[in-house]
Amino acid sequence: MKLACTLGIAMSAYGQSLVEQQTPLDVRAELVWIAGLSAVSVPDAGDDYRAHVILLTLAEEATAERVNPTFTYELKRIIDAHASAYGGTLALEAMNVLYLLGEPKEYFVALMKECHDRKYVAANVAWILGRETDGKVEEAFEFVEKAHKGESARDDINMFRGAVTIARGIRKLKDAYESKPKVQDRAALLIPNCASGYRPEVGWSIDVRELWGPQAAWARGELRELGEQYSGIVCECLRRASWESFGGFKGVLDRKRTEGEEAEKTLEAIRSAVASSFGLIARREWEQSGGKVSERKWPLTLPHR
Repeated sequence: MKLACTLGIAMSAYGQSLVEQQTPLDVRAELVWIAGLSAVSVPDAGDDYRAHVILLTLAEEATAERVNPTFTYELKRIIDAHASAYGGTLALEAMNVLYLLGEPKEYFVALMKECHDRKYVAANVAWILGRETDGKVEEAFEFVEKAHKGESARDDINMFRGAVTIARGIRKLKDAYESKPKVQDRAALLIPNCASGYRPEVGWSIDVRELWGPQAAWARGELRELGEQYSGIVCECLRRASWESFGGFKGVLDRKRTEGEEAEKTLEAIRSAVASSFGLIARREWEQSGGKVSERKWPLTLPHR
């Protein structure tokens, strides 16, 4: 990984430069600032938004291996400071960056077991670990489930149970993926999951649970790896992806965007969102053949300001 960290958010869809050529010291200062935000009082809307954008952008840069991996201490401070805030979203975003930077799975398993009685911690860790469930992760799930057995439902417990249900569903999806010998069939299974959090009319969501849900995170990682090995086949599969692949969008889009003249433009926009999951080799081939890439980028200040 490069030691210099560039928050890859040079130009947003709003045409405004966000954070350019930040040094590791600059980024560390931003993380210290986020850790210092109050987790109790209602945050200023601008500060809250800015904190989310910084952490989501670091996640994108971690995926592209452009983030200094020595931010572990600051990220864990954010987790500790915001873990028990309602929903624990900033803590979840910091966990996501840590995971993408290669923090060992054992850290998250231990965090879940140690903090099972702290609101939202177990739920958010389950959201992260749902990407790669195994025996140890399942054991941690069962440990928390047993600790809360018989408890009346409340927000954090419901969040935990929902995350675990999704994680166990992903295991079945992985089994289906592994059972497919053809690259085309594997790509076809992954592609519909890689546009999670994207809406053609507005761009990328700032909701980490939409962007980096377990299923989307797993699918993007697999598509990235598959595309680097079989770039031509994967790019062709994406070019051919139709409304049959992206049928889930029909329930949330205006009908005029999914039918008639607008339908193909909408499909192109969704394909460009999926292409943002490609690594260097597949992305180069995709762009050389005329394909576009919808980068996951956001303005650093609230768009309406």
